Amino acid sequence: MASEPTIQFLGAAGSVTGSRYLIDTGSAKILVDAGMFQGDKELKERNYEPFPIPPSEIDAIVLTHGHLDHVGYLPKLVRDGFTGKVYGTKWTNKIAEIILLDSAKIQEMESRPRKGRKGREKQRNVQVTRAPLYTSTDAAQAIFHLQDVPMDKEFEVVPGIRATLRNAGHILGSASVELNLTESGKRIVVSGDLGKAGHQILLPAEAPPPADAMIVESTYGDNHHEPDDVAIAKFVNAIKETIHRGGTVIIPAFAVDRTEVVLRQIGELMKNGTLPPTPVYVDGRMSLSVLDLYRAAIAEKDPSLRPLQGNADPFNPVGQLHEVRSWEDRMDLAKKRGVIIVASSGMASGGPVVGHLAGRLDDPNNTVILVGYQGEGTPGRALAGGAKRLMLDGRELLVRSRIEHVGFSGHADAEELISWLAKAPAGKTYAVHGEPEQAEGLCRRIRSALHRPAAVAKFLERVQVGRGTAEQQVA
Repeated sequence: MASEPTIQFLGAAGSVTGSRYLIDTGSAKILVDAGMFQGDKELKERNYEPFPIPPSEIDAIVLTHGHLDHVGYLPKLVRDGFTGKVYGTKWTNKIAEIILLDSAKIQEMESRPRKGRKGREKQRNVQVTRAPLYTSTDAAQAIFHLQDVPMDKEFEVVPGIRATLRNAGHILGSASVELNLTESGKRIVVSGDLGKAGHQILLPAEAPPPADAMIVESTYGDNHHEPDDVAIAKFVNAIKETIHRGGTVIIPAFAVDRTEVVLRQIGELMKNGTLPPTPVYVDGRMSLSVLDLYRAAIAEKDPSLRPLQGNADPFNPVGQLHEVRSWEDRMDLAKKRGVIIVASSGMASGGPVVGHLAGRLDDPNNTVILVGYQGEGTPGRALAGGAKRLMLDGRELLVRSRIEHVGFSGHADAEELISWLAKAPAGKTYAVHGEPEQAEGLCRRIRSALHRPAAVAKFLERVQVGRGTAEQQVA
C-alpha cells in the first residue's frame, strides 16, 4: 500500500516571502516554487541556512510564476546538487531568466568591498560584506534547467505525479498548480499568487478543481482593496495637480507587472483625455526587459491576456513614453520638470528610483505616488507613514514632496480569495504567503463562509494530505 503523501512548508509560512512547498509521495519528492526569502535580516538569513533536505533528493520543481520570492533560490539548489527539471509556463521561465541574472548581479556587486563615505566609518575604510548567495554562473546553470509547459495541459512531472498549470491572473505567465498524485489518488492545488480581478492586462484567475488539500496565498487575506474608481480618481488628481504646478511625479514600481499596469493605466487615461499629454519616462533595466516580454505576449495574443483593441503600443498609445536605457538618458532626465517617472524598485529600497527620489524629494512641487504594498522597514513604508526625513542610500533626505498611496495591488483581496476558493471543494486549506494576521484572518473567513477546515501553515511543518491538522502533523 502506498504511503500517505505529505506537504512540508519550507517557506512563505508566517511571512510573505520565500515560497517553497515540498510534496513527498514516498516514491518521489517535488518542490512547488523555490523562492528567496526577502525582508528583514532574520528572514534573509534563512537563505543561507542548509536546505532541510539534500537538493539532490528533489526530483523536480514546478513554478507558479517568476517573482524573486518564488524562483530566486533556484541557483542555490542547482549549485548544491539539484539536477532535475524546473517546469513553468513560457512567460514564467522568461521572466525567471531576467530575475535570476539580475539577482546574481546585484549580489555580486553588494559582496564587493566598498570604501566608507567621508565622515563615516572613521575606524575602518572598507565595509566587509557577505559572499553572494550565488553568482551569475550559478544563475546561468539554473536557467539551463527551465522547461516550458503550456497552460491547461496536463503533463508528467515525474512518474506518479502529473500536473496542470492554470492561469492565476497575477503576472504574465503566472499559474496555479494542480498536482494529481496517481499512486494515492490524492489531488493538491497550490494557488500561487492570485491576481486582482480587475487587472488592466491579465484575465482573472481560472477556477480551481476540487482538491484533498489546497495551499492558498493570503497576502491580503483579511483586507479589502479600495474600489478601482476611487484609486484611479486619487491617481488622476495627484498627477494633474502636480503637473499643473510644474512639478514631477515619481512612481516607484516593481519591474514585473506593476510597471506595465501603471503604464497601461496612464496611457489609457491620456488616450481618453482624463490626463493631459505628459512625457512619461520608464527607468530600470529589468523593467524595460519585462515590458518587452509583455509586448511580445500581446503580439502573440496569449490566451491569459485581455483582448486589446487597435495596433498601437498598449503602453504608449499617445506617443508620450520614453525609455531610459543609458546613463546619459538618466542624467538628461534629472534636468527635466513636469514629467512622470516610473522607476524600480516598488518599495524604493534600491534601483534607479533611489536616485530620482534623492534628487527630488525636497521639492514641495513634486509628488511620489506609491502604487503597491510597502514592506516593513523599507523607504516606501516610511514615506507611506508620513516620514519627514528619510535615510536613502546612506543619505538623510528631507521629505517635502507630496506622498500619495494608491491601491494598484496585483494580489486578490479577502473577498476575491474566498470567491476563488468557493468554486471548488477542498479537504483542507492551508494559508501561506501572508503575514500572520492576514493568514489567520483568511482562515477565519474560510471556516465561517465556506464551512471547511483551514489552518495557517507553520514554517517547516509537515502534514499528511487529507488529514493534516496542526495536531496531526508528521514529525
